[in-house]
Order: sequence, then structure tokens, then C-alpha cells
Amino acid sequence: MTDIRNENIGCNVIGGPVYGGMFVAGRNARATSMPSPANPLDQRPALVIAHLPWQLKTPRAIGYWQQLYDEGLVDNECMTLKGRADSAMMAQRLARALDIREVWKTFEQLWGITNLHGSLNKALDSEGGWRTKEVLDSIFGKEK
Repeated sequence: MTDIRNENIGCNVIGGPVYGGMFVAGRNARATSMPSPANPLDQRPALVIAHLPWQLKTPRAIGYWQQLYDEGLVDNECMTLKGRADSAMMAQRLARALDIREVWKTFEQLWGITNLHGSLNKALDSEGGWRTKEVLDSIFGKEK
């Protein structure tokens, strides 16, 4: 069961109490996940989306963030856990799926990484990039 404590009336919880995580938005929102009875080791923090730009916190985007989080590509605050090259590939795929025009500006500001576009070719050339590409293909579908 999930225990939610709000200090701010403006807090929104999307998805309600769910085992293994939920989405929390709003200033000063805190959530704690309790272990699922089925899996006592599942104690991951809830996915926090309050700080994301509006294009990245639509219901469709939240579904993608959850999948990226489940695959270990981002943390619970949607910050990349990968290097520059893999982050560039992830930004491009997420932006295409969500029809975001300013891909690099949006993700460079969110993640605090500069020149993501320049890192994209490196991602496609590296062996590690292909492993990340396979995970992204499973989330967003294969690129043509």
C-alpha cells in the first residue's frame, strides 16, 4: 500500500495508490512507497513529475517516463542515468513520440547537459548505444 503525505493542497496524484510506484506532481509533494505484498523488495520511490515542462507531463508522456524508469534509464525525477550519447538518443526518441519540436533545448534544460545533438552520432556508433537503442525500441517501437 502507498502512503501519501501532502503538505500542499495543490498537489496532484496521478494513478492513485499503486504497488511499485505512482506519479506525484505539485510543489512540496512527498510520497513514500511501501513494499508490495507480492514483492517485498520493490521499494522504489514514486515518479516525481512536478518539475517537468508541460510537454513532458502529459498522460502519454507519463507512461513513457514510467517505462524509462522501469528500465533504469532515468531516476524517479526523470533525470537521465545514462551518458551523453545515450541521453541524446533517449531525448530524440521521446521527443519524436510526443511531437516535441525543440528537442535539444527541452532536454538540455531538463537534464543540464549541453550539445546533446552533437552526441547523437556517437550514440549510434558505440556498442553501449546499441544496447540502449534496443531498450528504447521496446518502449517506443522500432525506428524505420
